[in-house]
Amino acid sequence: MAHLLEKIDILLPYAVTTIRLFNEETGELEPAACKNLDEDEWKKNARTVYPGLGRKVLHARAPLIILNLQKDPRSEDGEYWRRRGFVSYLAAPLVAHGIELGVIAFYTREEHDFTGEEIELLCTLARQASIAIHNAQLHQQRDQLAAIVESSNDAIVGRTLDGTVTTWNKAAETMFGYTAAEMKGRSIEVLLPAGSHDLAPVSLDQLNSPQTLGNHEVVRLRKDGKPIYVSLGVSQITDTYGNLTGFAAIYRDITERKRAEEGLKKHTEVLQEIFFPAQWDPKLGIHVT
Repeated sequence: MAHLLEKIDILLPYAVTTIRLFNEETGELEPAACKNLDEDEWKKNARTVYPGLGRKVLHARAPLIILNLQKDPRSEDGEYWRRRGFVSYLAAPLVAHGIELGVIAFYTREEHDFTGEEIELLCTLARQASIAIHNAQLHQQRDQLAAIVESSNDAIVGRTLDGTVTTWNKAAETMFGYTAAEMKGRSIEVLLPAGSHDLAPVSLDQLNSPQTLGNHEVVRLRKDGKPIYVSLGVSQITDTYGNLTGFAAIYRDITERKRAEEGLKKHTEVLQEIFFPAQWDPKLGIHVT
């Protein structure tokens, strides 16, 4: 954003520029950067002083021009703008791929009738800024997600629609015995016992749902060929346009639990055969009369 503000300052040296970004958690337009202002003071006051203009611009997704903030009723408080020394105002929404990101605003200290050329130029800069901010946020989200995936105790595997592995975290290396280098670019089918399918426990309707699907107990193969029981959860991976590009699978090793359950079942069957030999059917697992 600093590079953008520098570019604007060259083109419009008479303007004060501010950028507010939309916070999805709070629903507020929060101060992000400014030029030709005391940034600390602006950020301190900007959270509580008249964010209404910015909200109007963002919700309308259209530029707003006010020739004189001190006189126009849309400015909400002309006296405030008089004390600040701001007169004319132009704001443009920051929107990328249909996502509302924030608002960029330009203020002048003398009345200035923005020309059509200036408006088009500033709106073009706003569109460029939107793309840059959106990309920066995506990179930040990817970095945060990558850190979460890598530190998870569960095996997390990303795969394309054709089953090619794209993500393989440390827990997956430990669980299945393959390194990330061995698995990335390889088919997920290497983990499947003969005759099984990677997403077999999950219906087509469920796969089309954006919800994470879990609690499917399946068998997978380690690198050494040993089978392990896992709890499988599946969720969609989509691109920025919402198109389905693959699936993320979360595996939790439940081998010990399954072995304990099988051991308990066998122990129960033995006791039933000893005490109720004529009444217990081990195949059915029930008493018969």
